[in-house]
Amino acid sequence: QRFSEYHRKALGFPEGNFSYIGLQSTKQTSLFTAENQRRALTGESSALMAFTKDLYGCNDPQLRDKRMLRNPFRRTVPYSLACPEIKELLEWCGPGLFHN
Repeated sequence: QRFSEYHRKALGFPEGNFSYIGLQSTKQTSLFTAENQRRALTGESSALMAFTKDLYGCNDPQLRDKRMLRNPFRRTVPYSLACPEIKELLEWCGPGLFHN
């Protein structure tokens, strides 16, 4: 739901042209435990609620901090430099939807 509704909408991608195929953990992996499943569902629920209020994930403290933790030592090229064609979208924080 987070990808098919909120991330798709934030990108301005037409619903009819969008299909999300997620990875589902199987019970065959050692990581599939009841505790990990519970934690994953709790985390997804929390992220979904945050994105309903902040589509671009830069005003909600939880989402903003999570974004910063993806590259804590600045050892990879920022997305806006790696893909300058969508720099404005990557740096958009609202309010409202990005239009370009």
